[in-house]
Amino acid sequence: MSLTATEDRNLEVWAYMALERRRCEESLYYFLKYMWPVVVGDEFIDNWHIRYLCDTIQPHLERVIRREPKECDIVINVPPGSTKTLIFSIMIPAWVWIKDPAGRFITGSYESKLANESAVRSRDILKSEKFKDLWGHVEFKSDMDMKSGYANTLNGARKTCSIGGNITGSHAHYIIIDDPLNPKKIASEVEKQGANDWLDKTLSTRKVDKLVTLTILIMQRLGEDDCSGHMLGKDKKVLHICLPGEITELGNVSPPEAERYYFNGLMDVHRMNRFVLDELKIDLGSREYAGQILQHPAAVEGSIFKREWWRYYDQLPNEPLLMKLHSWDTAFKKGKENAKNALVVANWYKSGLYLLDTFQEHMDFPELENEVQLKYSKHGGHSVLIEDKASGQDLIAILKKETDVPVVPVKVEMDKEARAHASTAYIEAGNVFLPARAGWVSDFVDTMAGFPDIKYKDIVDAFVQLVLWVMRGRTTEPKISSRRVRLKGNLMRF
Repeated sequence: MSLTATEDRNLEVWAYMALERRRCEESLYYFLKYMWPVVVGDEFIDNWHIRYLCDTIQPHLERVIRREPKECDIVINVPPGSTKTLIFSIMIPAWVWIKDPAGRFITGSYESKLANESAVRSRDILKSEKFKDLWGHVEFKSDMDMKSGYANTLNGARKTCSIGGNITGSHAHYIIIDDPLNPKKIASEVEKQGANDWLDKTLSTRKVDKLVTLTILIMQRLGEDDCSGHMLGKDKKVLHICLPGEITELGNVSPPEAERYYFNGLMDVHRMNRFVLDELKIDLGSREYAGQILQHPAAVEGSIFKREWWRYYDQLPNEPLLMKLHSWDTAFKKGKENAKNALVVANWYKSGLYLLDTFQEHMDFPELENEVQLKYSKHGGHSVLIEDKASGQDLIAILKKETDVPVVPVKVEMDKEARAHASTAYIEAGNVFLPARAGWVSDFVDTMAGFPDIKYKDIVDAFVQLVLWVMRGRTTEPKISSRRVRLKGNLMRF
């Protein structure tokens, strides 16, 4: 018996819908394109990074769907305006519920309003006719249907929060944090530390199963010690996806093989072409452009210390040496979370400062005491500058008492950034020279360019102390003969 025209059409529609359902269930990327018109008024403009992010994240989501142990947590750094919120905060929770309706989410942002807006747009997808036509099993509980959180009838739930907010009583299989820091407050150490503490001490306790629950952090870089840097700096396995707006000499695309998708060095020629990037560089300034667009919080040109200011030498100048100087910034505790001990060694001539060597390392007090003497034995010198503060006072006392190391206590009268700014005139005038072929120079310049948005500022402090001391014209009678150094109980003379 042949089918009527209506029956034939209904069969075609059913077959089409079944195909679309299967495609959406198999591919987060396809689901995003299919549901795009429900929450976005503009036409979908594709770019490689959208599919790349979807395809890379999907296997990790599917492990949680099967309640298998996760392989790692995920940190994603992409520029603003690259559809990151749509992918992670809007589409992913809706897509997961078609395969895991019992899945529980905690989603957050630096402001509860933003977190709620994403949750509402995701709910719009789940309640749309387009979604219900394919998946009618997702129904909302009438007494749990709010902007700040909702639940379905199959034990699935979504709870939104602001960073630092209270999420007591909520536990999740999926934790998605989208922009935990306000870009307008990037200079606030309090904001960054508060967000990092919240991730460590609050969010970590909100997991259904620590082996299974997946944490995804998505943000633009706002400092070396922002939430991304904090998560990446832990001794945990973390997948890092970093897609800067353009490829530069920073070489920070992660994973590196993603560079092959860039076109003419640009991540997205549709949303962030060369004209748009040039405009952003003007509007944001070099420092914020480096963080938010290049995903490298150390500004390319340098924030306080500009890269163009440094001079380089192949040979030391043929002129009288005024002084050879060591400058130490000290700390006595080991551990990655503590400050490092840092040293800069330089020759001071009338023509300027010629840096000879740098050093930085975590050490306890006995190791530091020994290292100061070792470095003095290696380089010699007229003065060893040590900041006269809590962590340096004991060192100064013991070196003066037990060795002939020419220690010079240095009083500090300003905070780190104020001291850094005070030193810039001398450097900008072209008075600091770096050894052109030394292996440490590249890292030194990067560190100086990144200050103050870097985690370890110790080498900067040691260098600035040296420059300010020279700028004041401090001199002593050169005296480097008959110096003695005590190393591990042995007395050595030179």
